[in-house]
Amino acid sequence: MASHEELNNAIPPARTSRRELALLFGIVILAAVLRFAFPSRMAIEHFDEGVYASNIWFSEEADFRYPARHLYGPPLLPAFIEWSIILFGLGTLSAKLASLVAGTATIAVVWWVARRWFGAEAGIAAASLAALSDFHILYSRAALTDVMMCLWLLIAVGSVREMFASDRHRWAITAGLATGLAWATKYNGWLPLAIAGSGFVLFLLISRWKKQVTTEPRMGCVISLIAMALTAAVVWSPVLLDLNNRGGYAAVAANHRGYFGGLSDWLPSLFRQIDNHRYLEGWLSCGALVLAIVAAVVVRHWTARGFTWNESKASKAEIGSVPRQHATGGRTNWGVVAAILLLTIASAVSLGSSMTIGVLTVAVIGVRLLGRSKCDETTLPFCLLAVWFCGLSIATPFYFPYPRLTLPWLVAAWLGGGAMIGWTVRKIVDNNGGTATEKQKHPWWILVGSAVLFCGAVFLGANRWTERGIPGWQSQTGLKEVAGDIAVQVDSESSGRDALILVYAEPGLFFQLAVAGGDSQRAAIPIGALIPPTESPTTPTYLVTGPNAHRAPNYNAAISAFGDRLQLAAEYAYRPSDLVLLNWSSPSDPVFPGPKQRVRLYRLR
Repeated sequence: MASHEELNNAIPPARTSRRELALLFGIVILAAVLRFAFPSRMAIEHFDEGVYASNIWFSEEADFRYPARHLYGPPLLPAFIEWSIILFGLGTLSAKLASLVAGTATIAVVWWVARRWFGAEAGIAAASLAALSDFHILYSRAALTDVMMCLWLLIAVGSVREMFASDRHRWAITAGLATGLAWATKYNGWLPLAIAGSGFVLFLLISRWKKQVTTEPRMGCVISLIAMALTAAVVWSPVLLDLNNRGGYAAVAANHRGYFGGLSDWLPSLFRQIDNHRYLEGWLSCGALVLAIVAAVVVRHWTARGFTWNESKASKAEIGSVPRQHATGGRTNWGVVAAILLLTIASAVSLGSSMTIGVLTVAVIGVRLLGRSKCDETTLPFCLLAVWFCGLSIATPFYFPYPRLTLPWLVAAWLGGGAMIGWTVRKIVDNNGGTATEKQKHPWWILVGSAVLFCGAVFLGANRWTERGIPGWQSQTGLKEVAGDIAVQVDSESSGRDALILVYAEPGLFFQLAVAGGDSQRAAIPIGALIPPTESPTTPTYLVTGPNAHRAPNYNAAISAFGDRLQLAAEYAYRPSDLVLLNWSSPSDPVFPGPKQRVRLYRLR
């Protein structure tokens, strides 16, 4: 195993050219535009969004939170949303701002991690894959915990690599702090601890397998892991203390067990998640692969003109001996680049962009860890990537196939895809001024064959790509419009008097009704059960139910228990966005997306 000093020497110095930073800046700006675009199409719609965004409507008597909010997520994201609303008002972006900012910041952090682990070409390629990901764009525009958790996850695991490779305890503290924040954002935020520990163990096992182990114990790494875990525990401890007043973590675990499918559901869940990704990808996700390859080639040309930190020590000595002004820029076999682009696009069209990136990740992990390459200081990042990507590939399908659960897996795939693209580009562009393909001429039929495969894939899948457009920009305002219609009807019937709207099992609709309340005398209250009151209401009272209630097996019986005290006042049809629909049904279902959903307004007498 590499010594502590060898790993420390492997950390590349922070030498990044202005041109590379300018390219990164452009990619981040593009990512921000794609995520912040069309704010009028964004609205609170998802069940969990309503839970997280509704703190602002509850007083001290309700503990300043939506009822049972702790079962759906820790307090960090709801706190960010609450303060955003306090500072900026109930505008379109206030409830979404935390996710939008976290989603945009993720691009820069992906670049940092991939560059530190795999080189400049991999860094810019991974950032490109993240920036143009339709899947990530969609969830960056949702007030859900997943995008923010992935940001903390990236920072934590990126810091783990630095922690293992240096004597600076600040990296252990940083990794622990980021892990604690991830844990305070989503209950699976402990993932960095699992990745760090299992990645370190895998590194030891591979070192022994390849018989490249030093006799010196790596107690420094163990101490760093302990420091990271303790820091994470301290940061997360307020969440645990708060849970102790609400049934403890056992109540949360019991709620989560309801989403665990087990071994029999693993394969169907896997296929459905693959369908989810394919359905949520448009031409932009395909363009992400093109941008990643082109950007990596450009960065390779820049770094090939002189000294670059990610070369081997021998290369550094050779290049460093040449004056910078006389160093020759790299040249590229553009025929090979064109063939790679065509094959990549063909794979993205046929398999899907996420699956293509996943295949690249599997390839780079297999080549690096199972090949004949020696186990040295560059192996550790691949060990971290392997346990992260492979672990989630196995674990995620055990749960109900909510699409957002695959986001941590997708982040690992960006890193692995960037690593594979970076490695390939370094093979194509020679840093000494020639081309890596000059010694072996590639026959013309490679390019022709790639073109044929490309044309076939595009012909078979073009309709799907063009029809999907940019899925993340789909309107989420259906429930908001229904809330407006309900408000108008209730105000009309109550003639400006006090009115009460009981909202059952629809936190998103509750949020929209609360926003629509304005200065009226109408009030909305969420309820957790359909229980007939013992007395008739003294003020006009209404009950609202939606798709979440209507799918419950006991809904009809519960409504019937009210007898003639409930009168259907109105029924509203609306089309939920894919953000919501994919939680209920599979895109491969022949009847998907199915009929419009219904919201029912009852008068309670």
